[in-house]
Amino acid sequence: MTPLRFLPEATAEAREAAAWYEERRVGLGDEFITALMDRARKAEAVPGAGRLEQDAPERFELRWYNLKRFPYALLVGSVGEERVVVAVAHGRRRPGYWRHRLVKLES
Repeated sequence: MTPLRFLPEATAEAREAAAWYEERRVGLGDEFITALMDRARKAEAVPGAGRLEQDAPERFELRWYNLKRFPYALLVGSVGEERVVVAVAHGRRRPGYWRHRLVKLES
């Protein structure tokens, strides 16, 4: 099992969301990161378990892995043998904003 690689933008999104939750309640940011890492481990262990993103090139096999308790999901794509977290996306904000990041998967 190869660990997921996070694009820098996905890492920044995770940090921003964690900081937002932490401002709401002490410890909630850590709970968000724990939920995110639990979902990342599932994405590593069971690559085909996520919901396939229909509006993306098939070659990336982009899949959504929803977090428990939080309205976020990991968007994970495949590039050869490598699996990459393209986005840590809020479920109700800016659909498709991550599309420009697919160029980074090919480079």
